[in-house]
Amino acid sequence: VSETNDIGLLIGEVTALDPDLGLNGELNYSIHWPPGQGPNPFEVNEKGELITRMPLDRENQPEGYHFIVSDS
Repeated sequence: VSETNDIGLLIGEVTALDPDLGLNGELNYSIHWPPGQGPNPFEVNEKGELITRMPLDRENQPEGYHFIVSDS
């Protein structure tokens, strides 16, 4: 992903399956951001789409971004 891309860029999708029906089958995705890595420039929406929410900065994150997306 280029650091010159617009905010709101779709950069990936995550999927999870829950066999429960109704409210018990609804999934809520969240990003677990490691401490000390700086601000989180990503968000994950209810469809599991991973989107940029701020400019990416390679100079401040030369090793890239490392995080976990989970569902509940």
